[in-house]
Formats: sequence, structure tokens, C-alpha cells
Amino acid sequence: MAGVSDVGFSGSRYTWCNNRGGQACIWNRLDRLLCNPKVALLGMSMSVQHLGREPSDHAPLLVSASTRLDNKPKPFCFLNVWTSKEDLLDAEEAVLVAETDFDTDPSQRHWLALQEAHAVMRNSLIKEEAYWKQKARIKWLQDGDKNTKFFHAVVAERRSKSIIHRIRSVRGEWLTDEE
Repeated sequence: MAGVSDVGFSGSRYTWCNNRGGQACIWNRLDRLLCNPKVALLGMSMSVQHLGREPSDHAPLLVSASTRLDNKPKPFCFLNVWTSKEDLLDAEEAVLVAETDFDTDPSQRHWLALQEAHAVMRNSLIKEEAYWKQKARIKWLQDGDKNTKFFHAVVAERRSKSIIHRIRSVRGEWLTDEE
């Protein structure tokens, strides 16, 4: 035995669907996060969330690893995408609910609700793309470029450079601790 265990998950029971209707529809949990006991010794808490499958046949896994260092507050930054649609963050939840309903009762009504949730999710993904355009603060060479890995790297680099390591107090002393 390899000594690994499944972390578990939240969200839909399945991570894959063949995207066929009716009796030909197959759902399965193909994707998992396995960890060995050393993860617990590092003081890490792992969690996995199955996200909405749209537009793929596989559900992406959102893996969260938290330690005591991850509890710092994040700086607030207003993003234009928030004003484009009030329920932007609810689109993925609606897909998860529709998938769960269809898991439980694969009726025509639930299949139609799932297809409608997928359409809403597609629109939300377009809005997320606009978010990353603003977040990366660079012009895209072509409208609709899907190279999100590059833009995520730009955002991560910009974030690492924007950390304040020390600040001068009103008395002229350099402060380095978080307080």
C-alpha cells in the first residue's frame, strides 16, 4: 500500500460526465486528491471542492491548503467586473446545485435546468476573463486570448512585488513587524 489517503471533497459527487442525455449519460468521480501522512505533520489543512464542469466534461478541483500563515487579511481592491453582474459568484453555485439535482433525479426537468445553469456559467466565464484582463493590467494581443496561465503569472509577480516589508513611523523609526 502506498500510504496515501483521499482528502475528501465538497460539491457534486462526480468530477466527470460524458455530456450525453438520458440513459446514455454517465457520471463518475475520476479525480481525487491523495495525501500521505506527512502533510498532517506539516501542520497543513487540505480541502478539495469540485467546481462546476462547464465548459468541460471534467470538473476542476479547487485545492486549498491552509497554514497559520495563510490567515493574514488581504488588501481590498475594487474590480470593475463586480459591477457587471450582481450574481456573478452565484453562477458556479447554480451549476453545482443543478448537477446535484440531476445526480439525485435524472429527469428531463433537471436536465434542462442543468443546461440553463451551464449557459449562465458560460456568460460568467466571459466576465471572469474580463476580470483577469484588468487584474493583469496589460493589453492582450488578440481579443479573446485564453492564455490565462500567463496572466495568472503576471498577477502573482505583481502581487509579490507589492508587499510592504517595512514602513517608517511618524517618529522616523523603521517598522518591520505586521502590527
